[in-house]
Amino acid sequence: MPKLNTLSEPDRDFFSLVAQAIFANPFSDNRDELNLKILKLSPLPTKTSINENVAAAVSDRLLKLSQTGPITNGNYNSTDE
Repeated sequence: MPKLNTLSEPDRDFFSLVAQAIFANPFSDNRDELNLKILKLSPLPTKTSINENVAAAVSDRLLKLSQTGPITNGNYNSTDE
């Protein structure tokens, strides 16, 4: 059986926030707070720039993870899926 990958604690925290943001109302203060936590930045001037920066942050993190192999549920421990 191949060895399963494990997310680092920072990656696990990051994707936990992303998962919460995915299911949050996009027009709520909660979603804004989650976006800012994902970006670790002070408030930005418009929602468009926040959303674009969040998308870029997720894309960059996924690109980093993909360097170790395919990003599929079967390649990670169940706690990281």
